[in-house]
Amino acid sequence: MEMKDTLKKSGEDNLLKYKKLKKEIHQKERLLITCTLISFVTLLAVYWLDKYFELGNWFSYGVTFVIVLPYYLYVLNINIKLAIKRYKYHTTGRIEE
Repeated sequence: MEMKDTLKKSGEDNLLKYKKLKKEIHQKERLLITCTLISFVTLLAVYWLDKYFELGNWFSYGVTFVIVLPYYLYVLNINIKLAIKRYKYHTTGRIEE
């Protein structure tokens, strides 16, 4: 009976880990989509401001390289780590914390 209980407990643990991984995947994918939309809207707003108020290229480059690019790279880094975790799960069947 102990072996059955142990297997049942490990199966439940694996199921919980799998559900946690799926939830994490959905959260990170939503984050990437949201980040892309925010970046696009921000760059469009900067283009519009630059066009109508003639702020100069320094403003456009400043917003792009100081605000949008680091945030996008941060989110991309998170999603690359998640893709590696997902690949390891699909190849080995194990979920790593």
